[in-house]
Amino acid sequence: GETGWREALIDLHRAFDATAGKRLLGDDLGAFLAERPAFARHEAGIRAFFDASRRVFFGGAAPAATGLSADALTRLARDLAGAERAS
Repeated sequence: GETGWREALIDLHRAFDATAGKRLLGDDLGAFLAERPAFARHEAGIRAFFDASRRVFFGGAAPAATGLSADALTRLARDLAGAERAS
């Protein structure tokens, strides 16, 4: 549901923050990806995630209106975990 989707966004944000060693914002993605090339192939999904998050938490959009489904969010998290393990 919507609450679970929002919680998943927060969890993924925390994972990005932990990986970056600081709070990571959408405007920081270029530098983040340059420093972590293992994630670069997932750039489109990462940018979609940050855009959806901004629209939900700062724009008041409903999760369904962001274009980032729960399945896509789960797939992105799994892909990023795999990229992190492989690096």
